[in-house]
Amino acid sequence: MAEGPVVFEAGPIVVTCTSSSTLPGAEGRNTVPDRPSPTGPASVRISPPGFKDCTTDAPGLRVSVETNEQTRPWQVLLRHGSPSTARLSTPAGGFVLRTSGLLACTAVAAPTRRITVGP
Repeated sequence: MAEGPVVFEAGPIVVTCTSSSTLPGAEGRNTVPDRPSPTGPASVRISPPGFKDCTTDAPGLRVSVETNEQTRPWQVLLRHGSPSTARLSTPAGGFVLRTSGLLACTAVAAPTRRITVGP
């Protein structure tokens, strides 16, 4: 489980979730390699993360964040160093943010191809 809030920006709306987590699954997902890779980042396949208790900065607007188990692979790219870094690689169509209430919309991160975010 990640410590602290997770923040997304969807246009002018800021979404904050109290936490995120990913649970080990089949196929060796969520297993960090024993040694860092000297040639580049270590790629760790993960189960799609879940996000809890998400709210927006807009009054009267509710939000849900969904990740898709059918889109694969979800990965974390880990690089040992000073500082060590981690980047999240999201598959096409794997992350969907929906709002309801005063404004109903759906935002799909990376609708047509994989994206990687982080330092």
